Amino acid sequence: MTGRSGPRATARRLPFGGVDALAFAVTTAAMEPLSAAVHRYIGHGPGWVLHRSHHDGPVAGPELNDVIPAASAAATVALFAYGQWGRGRKASRLLTPIAAGATLYGVTYALIHDLYIHRRLSLLPAHVPWLEPFRAAHEAHHRQGWGHWGILSRQRSGLPR
Repeated sequence: MTGRSGPRATARRLPFGGVDALAFAVTTAAMEPLSAAVHRYIGHGPGWVLHRSHHDGPVAGPELNDVIPAASAAATVALFAYGQWGRGRKASRLLTPIAAGATLYGVTYALIHDLYIHRRLSLLPAHVPWLEPFRAAHEAHHRQGWGHWGILSRQRSGLPR
């Protein structure tokens, strides 16, 4: 019989363990402040040419602003690809859990922002009490054009602490 047995050997065979789980969790948590910073300093700065379509009002179908999350998704796919096929370098093994954390944030963001707040598809109920503070904070951002740069954090979304 070759190889090791016991909990240590099992942990090495798991796709997500230890450092991978930490990279996943840190990335998921870091995406909200990163997204808020991109929104504030790029979307409401040099990227306004794209982001403006989102503030102009409801649009049936795609809007120019959709280029921003599409670019983020493309970058995440590249991280997944390199994390899976670029295994020759030690750092590349962390790219898969990093990409998975970014994906979890992106899916959560899309569900709350696009499907619930903006009702881009009628897949979620129109009124969910615990999601209403997110909607109120985002609507305030649209009215004022500033503040509430994030979408999920209590501090940036105006949720009670």
